[in-house]
Amino acid sequence: VFGEAPALQTADGSSVEGGLVAGRALLDVDPGERPTAIVAQSDVIAAGVIRAAEDLGMRVPGDLSVTGFDGVDLPWLPHRLTTMDQQGREKGRILGTLVRRTLAGGRPRSVTQPISSSMSSVPLEIATPRMSSMSARVTGW
Repeated sequence: VFGEAPALQTADGSSVEGGLVAGRALLDVDPGERPTAIVAQSDVIAAGVIRAAEDLGMRVPGDLSVTGFDGVDLPWLPHRLTTMDQQGREKGRILGTLVRRTLAGGRPRSVTQPISSSMSSVPLEIATPRMSSMSARVTGW
């Protein structure tokens, strides 16, 4: 599906600065070789990727689509960021229930955990289409 697309990992975990470094590594190439979309492992990394794109004269989302994960509100980011909210609080509740059942001698079971896509922060003139919802499968041990 992705062909020869590179994958990068930031050395400092999940930060705007790490996203800026990764964004520059992916985008500071010949314009014909640039990706048209980047999926970042977190919203703050996605914010850094957006800054890198803008530093290189790119328009987001006109020239580049950027998606993050976590559903974090970034009120200082002057963009609408497409983000995948993984419902961390609900995921933790489900996993806690599975652990209690296992410790009580029960058998683990598979659980379907909903995730949702949303747009956060200030609107842009052009926004990417909004996805309604998706599901991720969480398997107990």
